[in-house]
Amino acid sequence: MEPTMEEILGALELGVVPIGSDVDAALASLSSEESRKARRKFRKIWRKWVRRHSGRGNFASGVHNVRPVTRRHLVAMECKAKGKEIICTR
Repeated sequence: MEPTMEEILGALELGVVPIGSDVDAALASLSSEESRKARRKFRKIWRKWVRRHSGRGNFASGVHNVRPVTRRHLVAMECKAKGKEIICTR
């Protein structure tokens, strides 16, 4: 799955690696400090998403059982929303 323009812009604005082809290779290309920052920002976006959607059903109680692919997809959706916001304001 190739990231769209909105996802790339949103990911860059949020400070994470664009979710798409090979995230591990992209993180490996960064310095260890930059890689650590990008991973921490990814987890921050994930936690914000969980807090925002915790009132919906029983999802928040099972948040630790969510597969990494699902987490990447949800963070990619957040990046896409941020990218659309950037495109619409300019």
